Amino acid sequence: MLAFIHIEAAVGPAVTTLLRQSFGLRHCDLASWSQYREEYATPGVTDLERALLFYPALDSVSGHIVTPHCGYEQLRPDIRYFTFLSEPLDRCASHYQHQRQTMRKDTPPFEEWIGQEVYRNFMTKKLAGTGQSDDAIQTLETRVGCTGLTEQFDESLLLLRRWANHPRLDIRYRKQDVSPHDDIKRQLLSDSRSRQLLMEANEEDRRLYFYVANELLPRQLAGYGSSLEEDLAAFRASNRSLMLYPMHLPSLVYRHAVYRRAAQLNTAIRRAA
Repeated sequence: MLAFIHIEAAVGPAVTTLLRQSFGLRHCDLASWSQYREEYATPGVTDLERALLFYPALDSVSGHIVTPHCGYEQLRPDIRYFTFLSEPLDRCASHYQHQRQTMRKDTPPFEEWIGQEVYRNFMTKKLAGTGQSDDAIQTLETRVGCTGLTEQFDESLLLLRRWANHPRLDIRYRKQDVSPHDDIKRQLLSDSRSRQLLMEANEEDRRLYFYVANELLPRQLAGYGSSLEEDLAAFRASNRSLMLYPMHLPSLVYRHAVYRRAAQLNTAIRRAA
């Protein structure tokens, strides 16, 4: 089973769409069964256990609660993790921009937001829990089978396809604009004060990213073989995603009408108890 570690503001919607269009009802966007819709729900093996009741023949899972250290192997020993990282300052600014554009009134000013521990070294914490880049690097080297970068998305998708080695995995995609505009991000990155705050808050993430960009990903690309450039050109020439995939609509309806409603109801019952 493929498990996508979806790091916020790091090309997650595009990759999740690939999984949905490839696997249909054999894919699940995992929801928390005790903290449904909470921004940063605590992941646990129970979430996968409940999902398997609704999706007994899973080929892939994704979601913000998918991490490589929450015990999914207890239920699916065949689980195989992969993820995508993004340049830390850009990712963090995009993360704040997304919250401002979607949550609006609830999002504090940037200097207050970036001071909250949860948003500092976000990628490192998602991968290792400790906030230390050395631990996150160790996780990528030992527990995550394929690591891609947003900035080399097409090359990373080729690596993913070869590593996954699944006949139904379709990596064709359309670019998805999840933000109405990038004005907030551009302002944060161009202003010297806010850029300094971004650098201070992402020190460990920057070490992690540089390791992946300079060592891990080049090693993975070298292992792809001599056909990389040819395959990359062929993929880019043929990358015309279908407007509608046969399995996408049933997956969408089932996810929202059945699975997520059950998770929402379970959370409501727990809170009322």
